[in-house]
Amino acid sequence: MNIIATKPITMEEMFEKVKLQFPQYKVELKKNPLMRFQYIQVSKSSTVGCWIRLKESKITLVGAIPSTFIRAMFGGLILIAFISGKLKRLTAELGGYLKTQYE
Repeated sequence: MNIIATKPITMEEMFEKVKLQFPQYKVELKKNPLMRFQYIQVSKSSTVGCWIRLKESKITLVGAIPSTFIRAMFGGLILIAFISGKLKRLTAELGGYLKTQYE
């Protein structure tokens, strides 16, 4: 899911808002050292999560498996086939909130 932000936004500000809005989920601000970008990882469980990335004024949400161990053990593509509905629901929930805040 892609959202074009019409309001000024920073990654740290978005991180704080998501963390306050969704206290039932584990929310982390992470960095990818190879590609040199930050992203927010929202984990509903070890197999259901979402990555939020900000590039200029474009917010991108991608359903993901938060646990590196589980991705390696089961294979990301195989597991995503079984949990795609849960990933889509979490992405829609987060996307709906971010749309109300930044669109």
